[in-house]
Amino acid sequence: MSTCAVCGKQLDNYAGYCDQCGSIPAERQSLKPSLASTVTVVAALGVIVLIGAVVRSPDFRLPTPAPKQEQPQRPVIPQDDVARAVANCGKPDSDKTAPVNRTGKPTVIRTLMYKQTAVKLRFVPKNLSDSSQQQWVFDSARGLKTDQKLTREQLLKRMSCMK
Repeated sequence: MSTCAVCGKQLDNYAGYCDQCGSIPAERQSLKPSLASTVTVVAALGVIVLIGAVVRSPDFRLPTPAPKQEQPQRPVIPQDDVARAVANCGKPDSDKTAPVNRTGKPTVIRTLMYKQTAVKLRFVPKNLSDSSQQQWVFDSARGLKTDQKLTREQLLKRMSCMK
């Protein structure tokens, strides 16, 4: 039990105010909200209401991003036989390019080796004049161990992906 500091009446321990004079006991004074905290809460609620009113306004629109500029379309380069072989049969175990001298003309041969099927696929360039746009054309298939040329049937038996 405590005593009211104003009128001296005995108060319950949990009394929020004095029944006789209406004053707040000293122990409860710290629970009374200060004027500054009350003003802060009211101001914050006012800002929230104001934002809600602006957002609901028919004139309110979120900024829209600028439209993307269309990228210039790159020319479609047709797939060559090497690209088709890799797309259909998977990445080779080896991909080598080597100069050779065929029929008196120096050229380049590209070889893809697939060890699991024991096949070497040989390709020759289609366009010798412009090396930046090199297109490879299938030349032959050879056995990996024997280096003997494979017939189309032998190749398809080993690598059905070469259809």
